[in-house]
Amino acid sequence: MSDEFDDGIDWNSEISDGKESDTPIVETPIESDDIFSFDDLEKEVIKSTGTVLDDFLVSKGIKDAKINMINDKNEEEEVNFYNLTKEEQLEILSSFGEEASLTFSPEEETFLKQLKDNDMSLATYLEKYKEQILQEAQTPQDPVYEIDSYTDQELFLLDLKSRLEDLTDEELISELEKEMTNETLFKKKTDALRKEYKALEDQYKEAERVTAETQREEQFNTFADNMVNIAIKTPELYGIELEDEEKSSVLSYLLDLDEKGLSNFYKDLNTPERLYEAAWFLKYGKSAFSALREAYEGQIEKIKKDSQKRIVITK
Repeated sequence: MSDEFDDGIDWNSEISDGKESDTPIVETPIESDDIFSFDDLEKEVIKSTGTVLDDFLVSKGIKDAKINMINDKNEEEEVNFYNLTKEEQLEILSSFGEEASLTFSPEEETFLKQLKDNDMSLATYLEKYKEQILQEAQTPQDPVYEIDSYTDQELFLLDLKSRLEDLTDEELISELEKEMTNETLFKKKTDALRKEYKALEDQYKEAERVTAETQREEQFNTFADNMVNIAIKTPELYGIELEDEEKSSVLSYLLDLDEKGLSNFYKDLNTPERLYEAAWFLKYGKSAFSALREAYEGQIEKIKKDSQKRIVITK
């Protein structure tokens, strides 16, 4: 049926008002650039700055289609949303849907709002927070005094009771009420008392510091004396004779302290690799040295036996 239908139509004739035209049909070749491509249309749609999509991006905090992404070098960079590939755009748009399902606490929402209002990434926030912590650590802190936890009235009663232990509570309160009749004078007295007690606290803290430092020095000197005695009483280790220079070097490694009060031995023990090495040696060092000594002595014995063999000279 389709063949008969095709045979009945002259596809090269132009029909006008039901009459065939005598004007010949000229076929114009189609340039490749003029061919309609759905791929081109798709690219134009992706690159388009349509109002709906722009409004949607703005609602998600993306202004002027600028978005921060992590590149191949693991660095944060700003790119245009419309310059991304279709797959990247779809991934970003899909992520907005995932974010919508998340729930945040009031504190988290406040934190995220601060980041958004200040146009700040999480990495930038953490870096600034780190700088703030370091700056605060380097800033001298005002000393804290226990006496500052007392009010002026409590301080007055504390001082009065320490000087006149026989006063009853009623007498103490009576004396306080008398002093407070002149508030200005009372304030001057308690300020002077507070200053005296702070000085006493400073003296007490300094005495504690000196005592603790003295104890540390005594402990270190005892430790150093023990190490020196052990070095003197240890002529060899695992069959290896120790020279005086080696003993002095080991003692220096153990006992010489830097400006922070740390020895090289202590610093090595706080290095995981060196700590493991020391642990292995303490566990297997003796047997390893024994094996080496036996192998060495075996080779020496073999050389001696070979040298004692008779040399036969044939004529």
